[in-house]
Amino acid sequence: MSKKSQIAVFLLLGILLVIAVVLFAISMDKSTSQTDISTQDDFESGIKPVQNMIELCLESTATEALMVVGARGGYYELPTDITDHPLISVALWFKEGKSIGPSRITIANQISKYIDDYLSDCVKSFAPDFPQYSFDMGKSISKTRINDASVAVTTMFPLTVNQQARSKQISQFGVLIESIRLGVILDAIDEIQTQQKAEPELVCTSCLLKTAAKYGVYIDTIRLDPTTVSFTLTDYKSVVNDLPYQFTWAHKYHEFSCDYLRDFISLQQCLKMLSNVTELAIDDIPPLTAKVGQPFTYTIPARGEGLTFTGYNSLVNVDPRTGLCSYTPESGDIEDQVVIVKVEDAYKNTEVVRFVVTIADE
Repeated sequence: MSKKSQIAVFLLLGILLVIAVVLFAISMDKSTSQTDISTQDDFESGIKPVQNMIELCLESTATEALMVVGARGGYYELPTDITDHPLISVALWFKEGKSIGPSRITIANQISKYIDDYLSDCVKSFAPDFPQYSFDMGKSISKTRINDASVAVTTMFPLTVNQQARSKQISQFGVLIESIRLGVILDAIDEIQTQQKAEPELVCTSCLLKTAAKYGVYIDTIRLDPTTVSFTLTDYKSVVNDLPYQFTWAHKYHEFSCDYLRDFISLQQCLKMLSNVTELAIDDIPPLTAKVGQPFTYTIPARGEGLTFTGYNSLVNVDPRTGLCSYTPESGDIEDQVVIVKVEDAYKNTEVVRFVVTIADE
């Protein structure tokens, strides 16, 4: 073989070697790229269960929020005006002639506030179910919309999912609670509030019955103290954990009695509401003697709530609040004094007590 032929062969082999190296490099680069894409796809698909977990947490936390505001009269954080009762703390919606209940915007904001306070706790409780990831969580910002037959919640919850060198941030979540028709419930309560403003010192039970029938709910009342009544609306068309949803609020009146329960189904029901009060009672009065020229005092031995006293003897003064009878006999008062006092409690129950004060000489 000539020298020129040998050179040509070596050149050809060199070219083929270069081409082989280039093709191998291209092949390896393509393989690596496909592997990276496949790995990224696996990472993206692996995050989907995390998103589902957060939406599950959002739904459960929103449902908890609805239960809380239902039990507290529309609030997660109770306002200043609440019931003064050791066992029941619920917001007042009506106080001494004025409507002070929360607006729907306020109720929606209270639901959102509860979600933002507790959503991260739920997510943290599920984090151990995803040991392949680490999470960086920010503060959630929720917005609640109250519909007639549902409650919609959208949340900005910045969450970064990390796995080795890869990471992805997901932040927008939403849920629709269709098991609670909060809008319908609030419509019923608004109607009750309108009726209450028209007659601020009455509990119109026939009005409650009509409103309940109109909206397909049940409304119960409980007397908490002499001036406060709580209302509980139960909606069997709104079900949470197999139980009907309830919304409780309260009204505070100047004075409360069975006389104010207009159109009540029966007096027995009214008395049942008052069963926890101290009944009006007057103890026996012993023989009493007053001496001429010396002050005489005696307090009517009455028990009950919100008592008032009215005397019917022109010579004997009766304190209307304490029942203290005071009298100073004069020399001309030789006859015994018959004292008649009417005692009335906060519920318009009355007793009339009659006793005699014997006048003795000095």
